[in-house]
Amino acid sequence: MSPANGLREYQLQLGERLRQASEQHLTRMRLGFEAAGRHWLVSLEAIHGVVPLPRLTPVPAVKPWLQGVAAVRGVVYACVDWAAFLGKGGTTRAEGRQMLLSHPRDRAHIALIIDQVPLMRSLDDMEALPHASTAEPDWVEGVWRDAEHREWRLLDAPRLWRDPGLLQPSA
Repeated sequence: MSPANGLREYQLQLGERLRQASEQHLTRMRLGFEAAGRHWLVSLEAIHGVVPLPRLTPVPAVKPWLQGVAAVRGVVYACVDWAAFLGKGGTTRAEGRQMLLSHPRDRAHIALIIDQVPLMRSLDDMEALPHASTAEPDWVEGVWRDAEHREWRLLDAPRLWRDPGLLQPSA
């Protein structure tokens, strides 16, 4: 084998390893946001996007956490105030609130209203904590701690969309 072919083969192998490492890193990335005084993480694959909070159409005779419905990209979503659903008051009424949209494959058509602008977080930069002695809902996959010692709850969005409490918004 000539030195040029050996170098070319090495470059191809190195490129493949870098691509695999990049893909593996991306699978460990989560969208982080704050609500109800807690930090939350959700898989990018579990949501359809993040959009500014549109004008909501109120729905009568529902629990206060169901803020209304809104059409986004031709789909009507039930808009849930995440902080209020958790029993921690509600999101602020400030400009800049956003919604995390459920993924169409889940057929949930639910959007979580949040205050804090989402940011990307890597599980590689966090430490998984043992299961807490306090009961977490079954849609919390686990708790992680970042370098600043903040705890982040990993949201299992597809499981949340099937939660009986979320699916029964009538007052």
